[in-house]
Parts: sequence; structure tokens; C-alpha cells
Amino acid sequence: MSANPQRPHLGWNFGLLVMGQGISQIGNNLFSLALLWFVLIKTHNRADLAYVACALTVPNILGLLSGTLIDRMNRWNVMIGSDSIRLILSVVMGLVAVESQNSIIILIVLGVLIQVAGSAFQPAQVAIIPSLVSHELLGRANGINQMVTMGTQIVGMASGGALMAVVGLPTLFFINAATFLFSVITLFLVRQPSHMAELRDRSFWSDWTEGMKIVVYDRLLRRLITIAIIVNFSLAPVMSLDAAWVRQILRQNTFHYGLAGACLMVGVIIGNGLYGALAEKIRPSLVLPIALSVMSFSVICFANIPRFSVFAICLSVFGAFAGAVNTMVFTMVQNHVPAHSIGRVAGTLLALTTASLPLGMSIAGFLARHLSLNWIFSGGGALAFIGVAISIGLRSLASRAKSALE
Repeated sequence: MSANPQRPHLGWNFGLLVMGQGISQIGNNLFSLALLWFVLIKTHNRADLAYVACALTVPNILGLLSGTLIDRMNRWNVMIGSDSIRLILSVVMGLVAVESQNSIIILIVLGVLIQVAGSAFQPAQVAIIPSLVSHELLGRANGINQMVTMGTQIVGMASGGALMAVVGLPTLFFINAATFLFSVITLFLVRQPSHMAELRDRSFWSDWTEGMKIVVYDRLLRRLITIAIIVNFSLAPVMSLDAAWVRQILRQNTFHYGLAGACLMVGVIIGNGLYGALAEKIRPSLVLPIALSVMSFSVICFANIPRFSVFAICLSVFGAFAGAVNTMVFTMVQNHVPAHSIGRVAGTLLALTTASLPLGMSIAGFLARHLSLNWIFSGGGALAFIGVAISIGLRSLASRAKSALE
């Protein structure tokens, strides 16, 4: 009975935020699927595919700076500005694709700019949720947010291949623009907490330094970042060469490529939901080693059994454990870090944990010229077990963090 008064915090404002972000994720997936598949079709080169995927991840590093801007500015305006810029760039991409589908370089540059504009959105969203939801409901709110986001990504991944075959590449870019417009409208409808409009008086670099110190001196955050860097580097080949695996090894088409992505998202939804329901009963020190071990084994499994059914099942299992870890980390950060610093910490955390992706993808692109994909994937899965070893040492740190949450 005492929890009922908190329920409205998962109502109008939070619902609009989640709905807008969820719809825009449909467009994001249509955009990335179309661009990567288009590059593979035009170049017929696995290495080029890996390099483009790498270029699309590099802007995530800008979170090192964008997080500070988020804490200094009105976070709603940051999100609206991010989506507005991406809307315009998506329209331009559609127009370029209509005029000439041979303009690969222009489309790639525009795609990278879209990623740059979006680098501030997720840290801002992570920082905003605690202002909309009570402390006790943060875990549930993050679970719902991730489930809705992944659910709409399934729509994008599952329908992307069929849409690209039916309506063509330019239309997918225009659909992406429409989803960003929807997100902007929902953000305008959200009632902003009054404290979000306050600006900071200190210099940008003073605030940036403060955020970096929080990350550097917090032992739990340091360990989590180290694990994420190793795992992301190890599994980067899966993210950059999955289209080549589906088309050239499994001999499947765009429909199966989209279906494989949907299987991954279904797994993430299941993982988010289970962790959200069992968060109070699960010890983070046990979740990380088990989750990382299963994720690594799933990659090694599908790499050595080249069948689409095995690939789809392994991606679902991989996604389930990745989703649980993702929700847990976001909740820990929101509870562990002061409200006025969440933007900086979230931006820095996202930037550093994804910094290894471009390196891993570049190396995968080089190796793809000389090795078979099953060897590349198997090696990445085996290397990820280093992250498992490090995560075992989180027991004492995770226990302290959980005590802090309580």
C-alpha cells in the first residue's frame, strides 16, 4: 500500500519520454541496417563493412565532453536539439540516396554526423530519469525503458530487411527522419522539472574535471569500465561483421539479417525484464561473471556451428544476459552518483566503455582479409573470458555498492 503513491512517477512524463525514445529507435535500426547492408552490396568487401561500422561508433567517444554539457544545460533542450539535428540529417540522407545511390562516401559521412548529434542523447536520458521517477522505482523504470527501447528495435530490425527490399534505401532514411520528429514532439509535451533549467556557474573544464575525478577515483566504476572495454573489444567483430556472416557464410538474405537482429533484441528484452523483476534478489557479483561467460560461449558456439537457427538462438541468449547487465549498470550509476553529476558520469562511462569498439572493429576488418569469420568470432569470444576473470573480483565492491543503494 505504501508504494502506491509512487506509481504516478511512472505515468505521463516518464511514459512520454520512453514512448518517444522507443519510436525513434525504430528509425535508428532502419538507418543502421540499411547503411551497412548498402555498403556490403556496393563494395562486396567485408573489410569495408567493418570500417564503416567502426566509423559509426567513433562518435560515442564524444560522451567524454557531452556529459558535461548535459549537466550544465537544460537536459530536455539537449535531447530535443539532438533529435532535431538527426531529423534534418536523415532527410538529407534520403535526398542524397534518391539522387544517386552511388554516393556511398556522402551517405557514410552523413551517417557519422547523425551519430555525433546523438552522442548526447543517451547520457541526457540517463540523467533525466531520476528526476521523473522516485528512488525506489529506478530499477523498474530502467527495466521498462530498456524493454520498450529494445521492443521497438525489434520492429526496426525485423521489418528493415523487408522494407528495404520493397520500398528501397531512400525511404528508410525518410522513415528515420519521421521517427525523430515524433520523438521531438513527445519531448515538448513532457512537463520539465523546474531544477532542470538551472545553469552552472563554474567553468566547463572545472565541471569536466570533477566528473572525471568521480570516475577515476571510484573503484567500482573503474572496474566496470575495464571489464566493458575488454568485452567490447573482444566482441566488436560480431557487431561489425554480422552482415557478412549472414550473407556470405550462412547464405541468407536481408530478411534473415533483420530477423537475426530481432532475435538479439528479444533476448535483451527478456534479460531486462528478468533483472527488473529480480533486482532485489540478485547479487551483482554473481550476475557479471555468469552473464559474461554465457555471452562469450554463445559467440564461440555460433561461430563453430554455421547454421542460421543456431545463430538466432545464440544471439537471443547473448542478448538476454547483456540486457541484464545493462540494466544493472545504469541503475547502479543513477543511485551511486550525485544527481547533478549523472550526466558527466554517464557520458564518460558510455564513452570509455565504447572506446574499444572502433579498435576492435578495425582489427576485425584487417583480419577479415586473411582469416575466416569463424576464427575471428571464436577468438573474440575466447578473449572476452578475460573480462569474466576480472568480474569475479567485483564481489566486495559490488557488495558495497548494493549497501549504498539500500
